[in-house]
Amino acid sequence: MFTSLWDFVLCAEILHREKRTYNAIERIITAIVKDRDQRQRDQLLDLTLDDSGKQLSLTDKMLALVDAIEMEGGYEDVSLKARVEMRNPQERSDDLRLLQLIANVAKQLPRSIEHDYFVLIDDLDLHWQGTSLQNAFLAAMFLSIRKMSRESTIKFVASLRKNIYREVTLEERDKFAPYVCEVSWSRDDIKRMSERRMSFALNVAERSVWGRLFPESAFDFIWENTDGMPREVLRLTVMCVEQAIRNGESSVSSDSINLATRTFSESRRDELASLHQFQYPNLGLVLRQFLGQRKEFDCSTLQEVGMKITDLVERNPNLEDLQWATAGFEDPVSLGRPLLDSGFLMLKDGRSAIARQASDDDIQLLDQSKWYAIHPMYHAGLGLDGYNTYS
Repeated sequence: MFTSLWDFVLCAEILHREKRTYNAIERIITAIVKDRDQRQRDQLLDLTLDDSGKQLSLTDKMLALVDAIEMEGGYEDVSLKARVEMRNPQERSDDLRLLQLIANVAKQLPRSIEHDYFVLIDDLDLHWQGTSLQNAFLAAMFLSIRKMSRESTIKFVASLRKNIYREVTLEERDKFAPYVCEVSWSRDDIKRMSERRMSFALNVAERSVWGRLFPESAFDFIWENTDGMPREVLRLTVMCVEQAIRNGESSVSSDSINLATRTFSESRRDELASLHQFQYPNLGLVLRQFLGQRKEFDCSTLQEVGMKITDLVERNPNLEDLQWATAGFEDPVSLGRPLLDSGFLMLKDGRSAIARQASDDDIQLLDQSKWYAIHPMYHAGLGLDGYNTYS
């Protein structure tokens, strides 16, 4: 079912760009399916349009298909089951023919179009909770784009975080390996990106961004207070400019940089809690227990936080969903694991060791000898002891 959803949406989007009119799209579909299943062909075409004949959005196209075959989601065994009890065998057969028609169109479409297409699929990690249903949805995407990209006319680029890709259950994963590449950016790469972005947005020379619009050393500070990803560096850079505008400044001052960095840090902490709300309920409340703490610490700090959480839960029955964090009082490592997994904490092999992102093996083998460091992106928003503002 999920593969059919991806096939349907991708085909609909490509057809809409290949042939802008309904009649032209109909001719392509008719050429593929010939005289078979004319009713399903017409139904499939109609599912891409609203009542006024305009193209539906991507989400609405998916919902239209789901509604058309009256499917319902189930969490057990990542299955989708039709409401067969309420429907006769002929209706069920119609549903299967519609799905088969979609699969047939997706398979033959690359040989039926005149232009080449490059399809970028992004934001797949949005609202990712790691559920089995989300896993199946992403796995279906890989199967669909692999099928549709066998011909040279259609190529796909799907952007996905590495940890999420590892979680996706893929059949014949080894066959996808040649098409997977890890993308990374150096500090200098991102600095050049920010120069170009600010130059275009503000109509200033690229060479003037760092040194005139911003103090020369401001990029290093911004870099150190993010996770090093381009979108985060650019986001904080823009927030600094917006704060300077609100302050009536002609260039970005240290005050504007510090205020924007604190706001950015607080918002990223809230976003982190929201991202992991399904797996670690009320994570935001746990993170706030680190306000004013040291940047680096051993298990004793986790024990203190676990004790605070336990006290909060005992005084407020509505916080029962924080049981995952209360165990930190007696077993600090049990609190360290989810905070490392979420990316809030980084791992240190000892007090003087360099902090690093924890791997899955690190988290599994965690013991009380390890030290921890709060990720620099969250320093400003938590007002950590030892945090240095920009000056």
